[in-house]
Amino acid sequence: MGYVDEAVTSAKIPTIKGSKEWGTYQIHGIKIKKIHITEDTLDVAITKVVTIVRSATPLTERCPTARETASDGVCLQTVSHVSADFDEFGFNYAKTTFPKMDDSGTATAQLVDLSATISFEIVVDDSGALTVDNVKANIKIGALDVQVRRR
Repeated sequence: MGYVDEAVTSAKIPTIKGSKEWGTYQIHGIKIKKIHITEDTLDVAITKVVTIVRSATPLTERCPTARETASDGVCLQTVSHVSADFDEFGFNYAKTTFPKMDDSGTATAQLVDLSATISFEIVVDDSGALTVDNVKANIKIGALDVQVRRR
């Protein structure tokens, strides 16, 4: 599973920032330090793959689990029981409404029991070119434990 660990820990996670009616916030320097994924704790299931190309039969008749909007192929993939540790990252916020307050500092986090279901359509046009379309993801996090460090 070393290739999965390397791919995940080398991924660049962009800064998360924004503003709301109450003020502004930012989380920066986010990096996954370690992913906890083993063959014993990882469940991967591909529930349906449809590879029929240019069929006149609607996909929902060929694949009962497919959505009515699907085209020539659908892949549903589920991954579960994944956990990860994050390196220390920075945060700041400024609440500009009553009661006004602001803070900044560093924190660490642990992601526990992540599961994800990913679905997409593989569409084949008249020339035979493949396109991946209607990509959807449903992600559930069992827990996200965050520890704020003192400034």
